[in-house]
Formats: sequence, C-alpha cells, structure tokens
Amino acid sequence: MKKNEYSIYVFLAAILVQVAVLALFAYHKELSIRSGTKIIVEAIPQDPRSIFRGDYIRLSYEFSQINLNEVLHNKDNFYRGQEVFVKLSSIGDNWKPAQISDSLLTSDKEDELIISGVVEEAYPGKSVNVIYGIESYFVPEGKGRYLEKQILQHNVQVKLSIDKRGEASVCKIFIDGHEVNFR
Repeated sequence: MKKNEYSIYVFLAAILVQVAVLALFAYHKELSIRSGTKIIVEAIPQDPRSIFRGDYIRLSYEFSQINLNEVLHNKDNFYRGQEVFVKLSSIGDNWKPAQISDSLLTSDKEDELIISGVVEEAYPGKSVNVIYGIESYFVPEGKGRYLEKQILQHNVQVKLSIDKRGEASVCKIFIDGHEVNFR
C-alpha cells in the first residue's frame, strides 16, 4: 500500500470514529428521553437570549433551591461542583424536593422520582442550589423575543423526562397550559 493510500484510510477512519461518537451521544440522549418517566413541573423563567448561543429560554425550578431545614439530607456541608441526588415527591400537581444526598437515592413509590444534579452554590446547614442540566431550552432563531414577552407575563410549565439514572431532559414547554409550538 502506498503512503498516500494509507493516509486517506487513516483520515477516513478518523472521520468515521468522530461520526460514530456523535451518533452514540445522540442515541443515548434519545433513549433517555424515550424511556424516562414524564412529569410536568412549574418553571421560573429567566433571560431567554444570548448573543453567542442564540435564542433560548433559561429556566429555574422550585426544586433548584433546596432549603436543608425542609428536606431530609445526609450531610450539612455540600460543596460547589458536587454531584447530588434529589428525591422529588409529588404533592398534588407539584413536584417538591423531599431529600438530598451525595449518594444515590432509591424509591419504589409512584409519587417519587430521583433526579441527579450538581451543586451550584451551598450555604452550610441552610440551603443548596442545584443545577440539573435542564436550565436551558433552545428555540428557533427569532422566537426568543416573542417568548421573552410571554414567559414573563404567564404561567410556564415544563414537561421533563427523568430516566432511571436520574438524568433529566426537557421535552416540552407550556405557557398557561398550552404547548409552545415553533412551526
């Protein structure tokens, strides 16, 4: 085999490996969304636009700020960047934090789910702010301004899919009970 032919094969193999890795990431995320438990949660919308990232909705959730005096916890001192597991409990139509732990939690109850996140801020013995990877929802270009006006004046809900490992994904956005369609 000539040196030029070998170089072409190495180049093509490198491209195939990169495409396969990207496809594997997409497959994993799609499988997580399809197999996860679906819940609807109240959202607290924030600034929906970024010059560098395009139009998106920045969301926060009631279970993003956890008061340690109101939930079970296995320690008082969580730290920034620490992986945590939060047990959400359904109270009527709302999902509220019931427990936070730095080790994997389990639940067999239908009205409880485990969601994994990372500590963003911690106030020892008082509260913990957690991010779950579901705080940004990208929208088609040009729709961010419209949504900015809508979400600040109306009730916003989000349909989440939470898989068995606690990984969450945003499936749909609702404004005043109506699904937001971008067609």
